[in-house]
Amino acid sequence: MAVKVNDRRTTKYTIRVKNQEPALYVPDANLPVNFNQVLTQALTAHGAQITPIAATQVTVDINRFKAIIEESFSTHQSDAEADVTVLIKQGTRSFKKQYKGSANLNGPLKHDQAKIEEQLNNLAQQVVTRIVQDPEFIQFVRGS
Repeated sequence: MAVKVNDRRTTKYTIRVKNQEPALYVPDANLPVNFNQVLTQALTAHGAQITPIAATQVTVDINRFKAIIEESFSTHQSDAEADVTVLIKQGTRSFKKQYKGSANLNGPLKHDQAKIEEQLNNLAQQVVTRIVQDPEFIQFVRGS
């Protein structure tokens, strides 16, 4: 199985802080690489053989992956969301499905960048878990 991840987001930031002048945007150029690593590890853990040249091609398009943070004087809230499309090609057969996830984080005072990054990492894990545990995905990959 070969795995490829494409960043199809229209805006390339992963973290945005609202109500701040100027608005803070944190880009993440490594998102496709990181998502690929998480997905490859999960597939390997489920017994898949990952190789660049394979009959089964798995392509993940990242449509949305971001955290929007709202801060007040005493609290912050981070709402993260992910939306990916998985396309598998196996000879003349193909499979396409969208997977989504979300995560919310609340805390006192201003946000902590490390905690928001952890929230996004957990969100990536959540979406990848949905993919590799999806009965339709499993059935297609096994060729039945």
